[in-house]
Formats: sequence, C-alpha cells, structure tokens
Amino acid sequence: MTATTRARAASAQDVPVPRPRAADRPASGPDAGQAWRALRYFAAYRVLIAAFLLAIGLMGLAPGHELRWLPRLYLGTAAAYLLATAVAAWLAAQRRPRLELQLSLAVLVDVAALTLLAFATGGVRGGLALLVIISVGAGSVLASRRQSLGFAALASLSVLAGEVYAQAAGWSAGPTAYSQAGLVGATCFAGAVLVNWLAERLRATEALAERRGIDLANLAQLNETIVQRLEAGVVVVDAEGRVRLANSAAWRILGMPAGGMEGRPLREVSPELGERYAAWRRDPTATPEPLRTGDGGEYDVRCVPLGAGERAGTALFLEDTAAIVQRAHQMKLAALGRLTASIAHEIRNPLGAISHAAQLLAESEALTGPDRRLADIVVAQAGRMNTIVENVLQLSRGGPGQPEPVELRPWLEDFAAEFVRAAHLSDGELTVAAEDGLVVRADPSHLHQVLWNLCQNAADHGRGADGRLRIALRAGRPAGAAGGAVIEVCDEGPGIPPEEAERVFEPFYTTRADGSGLGLYLARELCEVNGAHLTLVPNPRGGCCFRISFPPARLES
Repeated sequence: MTATTRARAASAQDVPVPRPRAADRPASGPDAGQAWRALRYFAAYRVLIAAFLLAIGLMGLAPGHELRWLPRLYLGTAAAYLLATAVAAWLAAQRRPRLELQLSLAVLVDVAALTLLAFATGGVRGGLALLVIISVGAGSVLASRRQSLGFAALASLSVLAGEVYAQAAGWSAGPTAYSQAGLVGATCFAGAVLVNWLAERLRATEALAERRGIDLANLAQLNETIVQRLEAGVVVVDAEGRVRLANSAAWRILGMPAGGMEGRPLREVSPELGERYAAWRRDPTATPEPLRTGDGGEYDVRCVPLGAGERAGTALFLEDTAAIVQRAHQMKLAALGRLTASIAHEIRNPLGAISHAAQLLAESEALTGPDRRLADIVVAQAGRMNTIVENVLQLSRGGPGQPEPVELRPWLEDFAAEFVRAAHLSDGELTVAAEDGLVVRADPSHLHQVLWNLCQNAADHGRGADGRLRIALRAGRPAGAAGGAVIEVCDEGPGIPPEEAERVFEPFYTTRADGSGLGLYLARELCEVNGAHLTLVPNPRGGCCFRISFPPARLES
C-alpha cells in the first residue's frame, strides 16, 4: 500500500454525512477538483467555437443567405462572444468567482450569443441553433437538475423569440420555422434531462468507487497492522517464489537481511527457508522441517496456499517452537491445577485428621517408648505428605504467568539480600555477579520461586569439605553463544553423581528421607512456562551448578 493510499485511508472519516437531494446539490458535485477541471474543458470548447464562428464570418463562409442582410450583427456578436469566452476561460483557471456562478454565466452567454448568431444567419434553418443544444447539455453535466431545466427553458425561449421577431420583420420562412424552433427547444429539454441524469449516475458511481477505495485502503492497512503485530513470522510469496509481504517478526527471524525482503526471491533472502518452501511445493502433504537460525532459535514452518491454481501465492508462518512448548506447559499446568484441586479436597482433610490423632495419641501417658516412637513416625510422615500436596498445589497455581522486563543485576541483588536474611546466612556465603543492562522477559514471582528453591538446596547441601558454605549467583551471556542470557546458582558442596544428574528433575525423586522430590521438578516447570530452560551443568570448582537459560526471544532490546 502506497503512502498516498495510507494518507487517504487515514484521513477517511466514518462520520455519516446526509446526502443532499439531486435538485439541491451544488454544481461542483462530490469532487470540486474534478468539477473545476470539467468547467475548464467546457471553457476551452467555447473559446474554440467562438473563434471558429468569427473566422467563418470573416471569410464569408457563415451559413444562411440572410448573412448579407445582417453582417455587422454576426461579426460583432462573434467577436464579443470570443472575448467573453476568453475571459471565462481565464476565470475558470483562477477558480473565482464560485463555480456555480461561472457555469450559469457561461450558459447564459452561450444562449444569448448563439441565438443572435442563429438569427443573423437565417434562424433555425441556418443550423447554428443546434450549438445551443450542445451548450445546454454541457452545462447540465455540472449543474443540478433544477439548473439544467432552467438552462433548457432559457434556450427554448430564446430560439423561439428569435423566430417570432424574424416573422414580424418578414424575414422568416413561414410557420414551419416555429415547428423547427419547437423541435430545438424539445431537444434542449430532453438533452438537459438525459445528460443531467447520466451525470448524476456517474457522480454517484464515482463517489461509491471512492468510498470503496477508501474502505479497501483501510482494510489493507488493518490487515497490514495485524500481520505486523503478529509474534509469529509471516512471509507471503507469489508463484515465482518472490517475497510479496513480510512482517517485522519474519525479518528478525531471518537475520534482518539488508535491502529488505519484498520483491526479492525467497531463496536469496533465506536459502534454508527457500529449500523448505520448494520441498513443500513438490509435496504439499509433507510437513516442512523446522527452521534453525544462527542465534540458536528453532521455528516451525507452516505453508498455507492463498487461493487455488498454480499461480496462487503462499503464506509461510514461522512459529517459535519455544513458544509452542510454553503453551503446552501452560495447558499441562491448567490440567494439573484442576486435578490438584480435587486432591486437596480429598487428601488434606483426612491427612489432617490422621496427623491430629497421632499427635493426641503421642501425648497419652499409657504409651510405651516404642509406641510413642511409632506415633512420632505417623506425625512426621503425615507432615511430609502435606508438604507434597502443598508443592503440587504450588505447581498448579503457577499458571501461565505475567512476563515483564526484569533487569537482572538490581533484581538479583535484592533477591540475594532477602534470601540472606531469611536463611540466616553469614557475609560472603552468597555472592552476586551480573552484567549491567541485561534484561529478560519473565514473571518475577516465578523467577523468585525458582531461585529461592535452588538457593535453598545449595544452602542445605552445598557446604564444602571445610564446612564452609559458598553460593555463587551469576547472570550474563553465555560464552561463545549468539544471544541469550543465563542465570547460574553454584555451590562447592559434594555435588550430584553423574548417574543421578538427569533424575533430579523427575517428580518425587529425592535422596532425603524428609524430602518431597518436587522442588527441582517445580523449578524446571516454572522455567519452561517462562520460555527458559533449567539444566544441571558441570562446575569446575566441584559441587552443583544449576543454569537457567533464556533464549534470544526472551531478551529485551
């Protein structure tokens, strides 16, 4: 869509305007510019006719034998007519006075001048009276219906008055001249009505076409706005494989090619995407392979034909697989939330009754030592089961989250200060190192919950051989990777055996008798909801190192 079309679409107003009656509509019509242009054409025609009539009068070629009786009237009228039409043409070019006044004066001058010229050349028999019909018809194109009928009446009366005067002076050919004058008048009326009706229809059709054009421009602008705001990349190619439309997301996904994308072959813009499009053209039933970009992103490619036939275009949708996985996790968490609601109702109440009864039993003086030990075991295990239910409920409440920009350095420093106070850590046991200006999109509450879980695990299991606790909280860009950001929580404790490295993220897996086995599973799920990934990576200093990786799509520019 061109800039002119956008400007016209942007300036179009949706305020309804009452349409005036045809008889009352101004002569300028719906488009004053076109009306003035038509008036200039009419003025040029009048100048040419006036010059022609003066020329044939000077050369003695004017029609009618009666010219020898009234030569001065013909030549004087023709000269005055030429001067008047020249002045009218100049005024039309200047667009003043108003168009309706100029049009009325032009038709009035034409009727007067042409009637006198027709009278000087023998009346209606000379043929010049027919030019009056043309002037009335031309004026009716721009005039309202009422004006058109006025022009026709004026012309009819003028021609008839000329014949009456000629009859009284003895110059007329007889009563037949009246019938010819009446025929000229009837033709003026018929021409005025017909031409005005056709002009009205033409103006209405033009106005409708203009409104439709504005609607189409608005619709095209709306479609373009919607496409540009899509998070998925959209590329539209024609049958020859040339890019006809690409939104900003597709431009970023394909590496921001220089020179733009529109009008260029798809293989030139992105050879990888061009290969997948060509493979789909060969077999439309096949699913194209995912597109992998240089920054480590992976995008599903979906091809949708636009129309039928071999010449139809194709829309290519590039959707981030991380976003797809994120939506799948959101659906899974929603289902888990509905399940855990019933679990809480069915388990927590009887579990609380069991725990309460065991506590009362343990307080009985009749219990022996072994029996009291068994009661304590029941209370402890009931508390563990309650912790498991709480963790599952916490996972279900995670939901899709509300991601927002988070500047990592100040946010991590505030988090570390809060955790040190809550866990009663000493100075130096938790350190923070983060790059300045690094911003990611994540739900702050989810991120807080994940890091709290990881730091708590490090505080519980991360003491080194010397008994000292050293927890490092780091944030930055991964070395040797294009884009992205990472947050690491590392300790110098005994670490996790390699054979158990992958199992630590399984639900209910724990190496502690009092653990629920849901902490790391919950942390990984919340990371996936926010488009990140939690992994256990080797730590050169020993111990454990958990890394939260954010893809480039989750960074704020």
